[in-house]
Amino acid sequence: NLSPLNDYYNGLVKTQKVAPSSDNINDKLWLFHGTKDTRINTKVADSLNLQLQTLFTPSNIKYISDKPFAHLIPTIDYGINCDSSEAPFIGACNYDAAGELLSYLGVINASRSEASPEILKTQLSLFSQSDFAGEFANTLAQDGYVFVPPQCIDKKSCKLHVSFHGCNQNAETVDDQYAMHSGLNEWADSNDIVI
Repeated sequence: NLSPLNDYYNGLVKTQKVAPSSDNINDKLWLFHGTKDTRINTKVADSLNLQLQTLFTPSNIKYISDKPFAHLIPTIDYGINCDSSEAPFIGACNYDAAGELLSYLGVINASRSEASPEILKTQLSLFSQSDFAGEFANTLAQDGYVFVPPQCIDKKSCKLHVSFHGCNQNAETVDDQYAMHSGLNEWADSNDIVI
């Protein structure tokens, strides 16, 4: 039932704890739910899609719900079997979710980097989240990861994409596997994007 959720959201807007949905008018959303996901009920995912339609411009929402994957991030060739929902929750599914996401958001247009994982790992660094978020970092891990392509070290026109890990993909559980293997870095490396 979305009514109580929407009422709660509207209450947060009135008390200025969240921004009004009108601030999202031009934002794009890419929502993904696999047909074999047994952790998040399909009705819940469908309801989320319906709720988002009331908060964003419906034509700016792309909901992918027809792929035969479990509760994970599907990649081209890294991870577990796509029927499994277990750590690191990244699956070798012959599906480039990162590329589909970034393409839909309009932040990529070049080809995917073919750099080896070893080379890409040299572009990944830890940073202190509290240094940037201060008191608001108290619900975050101490450290976060940042992926910086070499051309973005001195180039000021690189884009930024903030990626939050999914369920049970925190570093304490999966080390740097989400930061390294979600598929985002290969696109970022060849498209001047800091992740």
